[in-house]
Amino acid sequence: MEQPVKAADPAVEKDKEAKKLAKKLRQARELRDKKEKGDALLPEQFEKVIRISELIRQLEALGFDAQGERKEMEKEEQAETET
Repeated sequence: MEQPVKAADPAVEKDKEAKKLAKKLRQARELRDKKEKGDALLPEQFEKVIRISELIRQLEALGFDAQGERKEMEKEEQAETET
């Protein structure tokens, strides 16, 4: 008995992706702060720090700010589509 595959809501998928990116960005910033305090980072941790600006660009492309919050214009558009 196969269950029908539902088409994913693009707005929901966008929110999920933004949450994942915001989490990665938060972790990268924590590692950057750790490095600035003088702690040594593993190579894979350093790679995460290097990707901070890339993560910010990806969030902005999805309509979110550098903190992972939906930009005001995006909020207004979503409110209009929900009504």
